[in-house]
Order: sequence, then C-alpha cells, then structure tokens
Amino acid sequence: MPLDTQLNMLESSGLIRLAATRPDLEYIFRHALMQDAAYQSLPKEDRMQLHAAVGEALERLYDYEPGEASATLAHHFAKAAVLDKAARYLTLAGDRARAGFANREALGFYQAARGHVERLRRGDAARAEKWRQNEGILCEVEGDLLELSGRHAGARASYDRAMLSLNSDERIGQSRLHRKMGYTWMIQRRHEKALRAYDEAEAGLGDGPAVPFAAWWQEWLEIQLDRMWLRYGRNDVAELSQLVERARAALEQYGTPSQRSRYFFGLVNLAYRQSCYSVTEETLANARAGFAAAQASHSINVIADAHFVIGVCYLIHGELQEAEAHLRDGLNLSERTGSVVIQARNLTYLVVTLRRLGRVTEVRARVAEAMSVVAAGQMWEYLATTQANMAWVAYREGDLAGAREQSQAALQIWRELPLVYPFKWTALWPLLGVAIAEGRLADAVEHARALLAPGQQRLPERVALTLEAVVLADTKSQPEKVHSLLDQAVSQARVEGYL
Repeated sequence: MPLDTQLNMLESSGLIRLAATRPDLEYIFRHALMQDAAYQSLPKEDRMQLHAAVGEALERLYDYEPGEASATLAHHFAKAAVLDKAARYLTLAGDRARAGFANREALGFYQAARGHVERLRRGDAARAEKWRQNEGILCEVEGDLLELSGRHAGARASYDRAMLSLNSDERIGQSRLHRKMGYTWMIQRRHEKALRAYDEAEAGLGDGPAVPFAAWWQEWLEIQLDRMWLRYGRNDVAELSQLVERARAALEQYGTPSQRSRYFFGLVNLAYRQSCYSVTEETLANARAGFAAAQASHSINVIADAHFVIGVCYLIHGELQEAEAHLRDGLNLSERTGSVVIQARNLTYLVVTLRRLGRVTEVRARVAEAMSVVAAGQMWEYLATTQANMAWVAYREGDLAGAREQSQAALQIWRELPLVYPFKWTALWPLLGVAIAEGRLADAVEHARALLAPGQQRLPERVALTLEAVVLADTKSQPEKVHSLLDQAVSQARVEGYL
C-alpha cells in the first residue's frame, strides 16, 4: 500500500492530521501519547535503524553546515547508538550554545558528549582512541564553564580529568591546566594552593624554547599575569614589582591584546600599593591603555573585566560618574556572558560608587543582588564589602545596632583572609559613626587608627589630617579635643561620600 494511502487512512481514523504549515510534506500526531505509543510499539532494533536513517538523511541535508541541526543530529545518533557521531554533534551543539553565552545549555551538551565518549571507550577501544584528545578538550571546556559560574571545585575536577587525557610530552597543555586550577584556588583566596599550582604550571613548561615559540611564551605570560593578581591581593609589593619587570620583554614580543590589557592593569595595581591608592595621571594612563587593549581583544569577558578595573580607578580618583558608567557596562556584559566572578567585581564596586554618591535607596536595592552573586562566586572579600555596604545603609537609616553588626561581620571576614583588603573604610566609617553616636570615644579612636593603617586607601587629605589629629589628641589625653575632632571627621566624611 502506498505511503500516501496509509497516511490518509491514519488521518481519517483521527490518529494524525496534516500540519497546517506544510500540508504537502508533513503529518503530525493529534496527541503526544499517540506518538509515544506508536514509537514504543516499534522493536528496539527498528527504532535504532530509523534514528540512524534520519540522522544520515539530516547529514546529507545539512551537508557541511550542521550547526543549527547539531542537537537534533546528536539526538538521533545517540538513539541509534552511533556514539562517535553523537559525541561529535553534541560537541558542535555545545560550541554553538557557548558562542551564544547559553552556558548552562552548553555545559549539558559537553557533559553528554563526554558520556558518549566514555561509553565508546568501554565498547570500542580503537574508535575511542581517536577521541582521546577530544575528551580532554571536552573536560577542559567543562572546567572553564564551571569556573565561569563560580563552581570552583567542579572546575578543578574537570581539569583533573582533562589532565589524564594528555601525553607526558604535551607540556603546554599540562601547564595550562595547572594554571587554571591555580586560578580557581586564587579566587577562593586559597593562596598557598594557588602558588603551588602556578609553580607546577611553570615547572611543567620547562626552560624556554631554543627557538621563538609564541604558544610557549604566551602560556608563560598567563602564569606571570595570574601571579601578579595574587601578589597584589596579598600586598606583596616587592614580588609584584619583580613580576612586572620579569614579564615585560616577553609581553612586548609575544603578548596578545588580552595579555597586554592585564599587564597594564598589573602596573595600575602596583601603583595602588606603592601610593596608598592615590591615582596619578600615569596610573590613569595605564588604566586607559589596559582598557584599550581589552577592547582590541574582542573578548566580551576581557572587556567586562577591563570595565571593572578602569571603573575602580575612576572611583578611587573621585570621578564617580565615570566610575558608575564603566561599572554598569561591565556588569551588563558579565551578566550576558554568565561570568559570576566578573559580575561580582563590577556589582560590588558599582554599589560602593552608588554609596559614594549618597544613593541610599539604590544601594539598599542592590545589596541583596550583590550578596547573592558574590556568594555564588565564593568571593569572600566582596561578601565582606557587601556587608559593609549594608552597614552604611543601616547607619544612614538610623539603625545603629544593624550598622555595628554588619560592619563587625565584614571586618571579621577580612581578618580571616590571606590578603590586605585596602577598602576597609567601607566598614570602619559606619562603625566609627556608631561609636560616636553611642558615646564610645575610645572605640571611635581605634577605628580612626584603623582607617590610617598601612595598606589602606589614603583618604582625602583634609579627612586624613583630621583623623591624624584625633590620634595625636588621644595620645595627649585631650578627650574634649578628641570628641570635637571626631565630630569634624564624621562631617567631612559625609561630605566626601564616605559616610
């Protein structure tokens, strides 16, 4: 019986109907249950053969451009148990989703592809060997996506699996994976583990190549640039300065736009630590050069992070509208790409900028969002900053107990971390204001001393001089003068946007 006749009979019986869009070619089931019953009634071998036939037909139809049909192709070949083709098209589907920043969907495709490769390895060693390198790539990309979303432990597990697929002579690949694991530890502020990973990454590279080899030098530069960020966080100024000089020549010859951007930002960070966070024209010039290099990279994540760095530079310099614009742009881009780490950086300092601008309502609205993002990324120093911003809102709204509690919680987090956080003023000013309001002058003086501590951002000159006068008056046991100067410091800090 011809197929058309069979389809017409099924339609007349009410089981299927002609599709409205393509009546000449397409029939559809009237109910999903009918479709499922018909499908399940087929023997398993017949179903597999049909899926294989459909997959092969789609391959011919899409020829060399299977991108938009890759997920469908993967589905049919998986159902047909053609595992290598299923893995191939799942990988293509993952690449397509990742290019569109559909990171959760991409991760699912890559993980499914890796599952098929593992099944292939168990059942057909010869064909699986062809996928050994691809399996390593899949694991590494999985790790990158997990790290992007803040799942640091999961990322490390994926990088470990990727390492198993590498031959002993694949030095650059091994080094890259060790470096990426180091980055996950650095973000969690597990600095000793990060340093060991970077040491392993550099040792794995071995000595420099006998002939110029850009890939080797670029991986070496990635390690140095990550080390710079770690040394900056720890306030290891001498080591940071040495890294800057060590990387300079290789960067000039082999550096990519992204690496040039990060190097300029390394110069910015070094200047911060050397100058107690006073921003000179040279520092601004380096920040702008880093931003320009980031734009030349055409990488949205690199550009989003560059918005964060230059935004903070403008914030410290007191150009608050410029800071706000950059940090909002960086936040929007990082939300698009799904990078939790970069999102947390931009959002945290956007809230600090809004605070400096005195926008209590907007800060209150943003802190819950910031708390969620920084917790997802496990970026504990920014969790403390968010609590400090909550303390400021509480102080401005007259909730002295809430301001004290949130400020103390922030300071406790910073004390427990292996870094020198330079913006403790975010918690100390509300705490100082509360101490004065409650008549605890001795506590207020201690907070003034902490605001002047080494490693902290130098406050505007008139505010810093007033705080220094507070400390001097306290050493001379002049309580009335201490009280008057503290009131003056609070008034100045309020005008400058610190309180």
